[in-house]
Amino acid sequence: MLEASATDSAPEVWMRPEEAAAYLRIGRTRMYALLGAEEGIPSVRIGRTRHVRRVDLDGYMERRFEEARSDYTE
Repeated sequence: MLEASATDSAPEVWMRPEEAAAYLRIGRTRMYALLGAEEGIPSVRIGRTRHVRRVDLDGYMERRFEEARSDYTE
């Protein structure tokens, strides 16, 4: 059985906002703005820390990509 090591390059399923910002290659301030936006990225608060699912980050980027693509096809 293979075990994941701490050196694996795959991002975690749940990330803190700083990790999520690095994953999307955006700034921390922009990440927090997206977390607070109505149609932004969903997150859950545990104690004093927010956590974001990688699947929600990917979904957000897919939605943005589709919006951008539709702008070019109009």
